[in-house]
Parts: sequence; structure tokens; C-alpha cells
Amino acid sequence: MIIGKNRKGFTLVELLAVIVVLAIVMSIAVVAITTVIDNARKSSFVMDAKQFLNGAITLVEADDLNNLLGTGGTATYAPKCVAGSGSTKYIPVADIEVRAGTGEKSPYGTNYIKGTKGSVTESQPGTDYSYIRIAATNVQGSECTYTYAIYLTDGYYTIGTQTSPTLLENITTASVKPKS
Repeated sequence: MIIGKNRKGFTLVELLAVIVVLAIVMSIAVVAITTVIDNARKSSFVMDAKQFLNGAITLVEADDLNNLLGTGGTATYAPKCVAGSGSTKYIPVADIEVRAGTGEKSPYGTNYIKGTKGSVTESQPGTDYSYIRIAATNVQGSECTYTYAIYLTDGYYTIGTQTSPTLLENITTASVKPKS
């Protein structure tokens, strides 16, 4: 058997070069996919925060409607409107009913820290749970404008901080930060 010069196949160097190129392409793809997944999780976290805020807006509007209709009782969620000044209320997100599939687990796989249902307070929350701050502003007569801000946490990621929640209009994917 004579071995000729026309051998077909790949040399070891060629195979190693292909493997190295594939490894580089795979590492770039993994980084790109990881970025896409992280951005999707942040977007979902933001959407959950907006769902909680929309729920709080509904609760405050219901209080305002009850006051307008004169049904009596005190407003549970709406801050007091006093001419010339405003007040603030804090609602744990546990009080807010949101659409099915939202509100229990964060997109990062852990439960939101919701606080105690029914513990609406007019002072800053002292424990580390997610809450919505509602402030009555621009009080003119009995008319109020409310501003809404949220501190949402799952223990690992947050929107806002315990002492400085993020205003509704400022919530973006850049608002989602690892908890420090």
C-alpha cells in the first residue's frame, strides 16, 4: 500500500483553529443572549411596578369617589387634602390586587417583599417591604393632585430605595438596580 500525496482530511492545526473560532463565536453569543434576558427581566420588573402603581391609583380614586358621593367614612388610601398643604400615605403592595400572574414572583424568580396587608400608614415605613407613597400636592380647596412613587423589592433587585421611592413618571428599565 503506497500512501500518496493526495491525502484528504483536516490536519490537527486546522481542527484546533475551527474549535477556537467556534469558542469565540459562542462566547459572543452567550453575552448577547444574557443581555437580552436581563433586559427582558428588567422590563417585566418595571411592568409589575406599574401594575402595582395603577392598583394604588384605583384605590385612591375609589376613596375620592366615595368622598365625592358623600358615602361617609374615612379615606383609607387617599391622603388628606387640606387647603394650602398636603399629606402623605404609604401603602404596602400587599394591599394591591393586580392581574393574575402578576405580583407574587419577580422576574428574577423570588417573591416580592410585600409587607402586611391592611397596614396603611401616614408615616414612613420602618421595615424593608415594597410600598407605594401617595402624596397630596397642589391642594386647592378640596381638589388634590396626587403624586405616586414606588419602592419595589424582591430582596435582590429594587426600584427606588427604602427612603427614596421612584416616581411613577421616572420608572424605566434603568430604575431596576441590584439591592445594595
